[in-house]
Amino acid sequence: MLAPPVDRNAKLALATGVGLELRRRGMLTHVERLRVYYAAVRAGRAPVAGEWDDAMVLEWAKILRVAPYEGAYAVKPRMSKCGCDAPRTFTERVFPGGCKAACGACRETWLEMG
Repeated sequence: MLAPPVDRNAKLALATGVGLELRRRGMLTHVERLRVYYAAVRAGRAPVAGEWDDAMVLEWAKILRVAPYEGAYAVKPRMSKCGCDAPRTFTERVFPGGCKAACGACRETWLEMG
């Protein structure tokens, strides 16, 4: 698994990639929140409580399959189960074109696209 970006330029590049994908999917409220993050990183300041941080941008990069994180989560068909003995599957996050699903028992997470 790839490590999250640590230097400013890498963070800005990842934010740009995430922003393009958010815009492509019509997630304009998220684009605005990402712009606040981008401005903070560019200015060298830490995010204020309630603003997006590095972890949130990284999570969206993984969910939206933005390079180099396109393989961070497995992709399974809709309504999949994890395969553990007592699955407790739930939808963790929904976005245009798919969702992020998880199992409350084994903690496996995956994407369901389409």
